[in-house]
Amino acid sequence: YGTDSLPALDFTVSIDHRYPIADDEDAERTLDLQEVSQQARSRKCYMRKWHPNEDSDSELAQIVSEQKMLDDGFEDGIRAEMVESKLE
Repeated sequence: YGTDSLPALDFTVSIDHRYPIADDEDAERTLDLQEVSQQARSRKCYMRKWHPNEDSDSELAQIVSEQKMLDDGFEDGIRAEMVESKLE
């Protein structure tokens, strides 16, 4: 293979791992979600950390809008049941 004629070089290889190991990242994400559910971390902070390329303000507005629709639908359902029970 001709390896006898290769010159000896003095160099150092350094590898910087800047990404967490997948298991560590999953554990960190789970911990962050727990902090959000316990209101120790804001949703906005969580979104900025784990979804930095998304617009957190518009995403939070969408969440609020969807939650309001769900709440309104639930209230409408209760009202309809109350009206039904009064008619019976």
